[in-house]
Amino acid sequence: MGELDELADEETRLIGDARRADRAQRLLDDDLFKEAMQAVMDKAIEGFKVARPNDAEALKAARYRLEVAEDVLNEIVTHVQTGQMNGTRLSMVQSLIQGLKRG
Repeated sequence: MGELDELADEETRLIGDARRADRAQRLLDDDLFKEAMQAVMDKAIEGFKVARPNDAEALKAARYRLEVAEDVLNEIVTHVQTGQMNGTRLSMVQSLIQGLKRG
């Protein structure tokens, strides 16, 4: 596989990352998604509030709910950040591809 092929493969991957980042950002900006995530987090926090101090199972369940909600948000934010970081690399790869095609 030549350098141009490797760069083309990387370009394809980076374009895919950029599209995922865009979709992830649109999801984070979506009002319905925000409301749903807030409801899940509120329900988890409510679980902490209503659980008796010695009710380990209820406290664990509330903690797990909150962790899952945070994990989902973190995964989506990671897609956005990855796409943003790869934007510079994509520009560089595309410039290299153009240079190789010309020369």
